[in-house]
Amino acid sequence: LNKFNYDKIDFFIIYPLAQQKNHVPRELLRRLKANSKDLIIKRDYAEIKKDLKNVENFLDEIKAHNSKVTKIKPNDYLCDSFIKKYCVGNNDNQIFYIDSHHLSNTGSDFVLNKSLFKKILNQ
Repeated sequence: LNKFNYDKIDFFIIYPLAQQKNHVPRELLRRLKANSKDLIIKRDYAEIKKDLKNVENFLDEIKAHNSKVTKIKPNDYLCDSFIKKYCVGNNDNQIFYIDSHHLSNTGSDFVLNKSLFKKILNQ
């Protein structure tokens, strides 16, 4: 970080992603085959906040004096938005994860469109 500050290089910090308990596409397929009415894969947001508290607190403290720091928090867009108090792995027509803890291309595009590109356009 000192090197970034010295050279005045802007950088991005991407916060940890909420991990789902199940492999999202497989779990969705299982539920579809079982004709389940609950097709949204989700995990309790309070549980995730507890798991990530120390890491997020550490990242919150990072500041740069000569560089611009852009912090991207995927959970701001995947948690407590589609379903209150839950982080979702999918919605009615999009799957956000390729497994239980990595974003799909759709999930990455969704987070970037909601966070990074929004920040760039508002500058």
